[in-house]
Amino acid sequence: MQLIELFTEPRRALAAVAESPTVLLPFLIVLALSLSGVLVYYARVDGAWMVDAILSASGKLSAKELEQARQFSSPGTMKWLTLIGIGVGSVIALLVMGGFFKLAGKLAGMNRSYRHWLAFHAWTSLPMALSALVILIGAFAMPSRTLHTDLQLTHLAPLVFQPEEDSPWKAFLEGFDLMFLWSITLVFIGWQVWGGSRRTAAIVALLPVLAVYGIWALAIVLTR
Repeated sequence: MQLIELFTEPRRALAAVAESPTVLLPFLIVLALSLSGVLVYYARVDGAWMVDAILSASGKLSAKELEQARQFSSPGTMKWLTLIGIGVGSVIALLVMGGFFKLAGKLAGMNRSYRHWLAFHAWTSLPMALSALVILIGAFAMPSRTLHTDLQLTHLAPLVFQPEEDSPWKAFLEGFDLMFLWSITLVFIGWQVWGGSRRTAAIVALLPVLAVYGIWALAIVLTR
């Protein structure tokens, strides 16, 4: 099965994607697991505690401002905003990365359709399903007073680092998923399987993550 082969024989699996570029299967697997994790989390978390914990962690709001924020930050509202954000963000990411790979492929002389590159991104992003699965399992097992970020056990924080609440690196470390490294590896492999050079494969695989997280890290350093 192609899903299993992506993890056991990635070259063979990505060669099959080139022959039959399916987009929806891998995309919907990651999306469904991500949305399920959010739904289970909000069904089990102590909503009032969660809102207080998130608002208090900012450390920038006065008591009066905190009280006003609580009135507009219900768990239900936060749940739906998160679900919509994941859904819309996933579609935008798919379309943008498909365009990025299409442009890079054209520059490298790899003339494939936009659908091919959408499938390329969807399949090389499949390791993110493991990250979403970890969160989903954690949501079923967690105590009711647990922050969602504490379930992200494949992220630099909390897996490797435990930054202070006021640390400028907190959001950066919580945002970097180690599954990105697996996806980068699949892009590196897949690009060569699809006919690209090893050097171009390295550039294409690393550029998106370096652009986002490199600029983010630089902004943190410069604004400290």
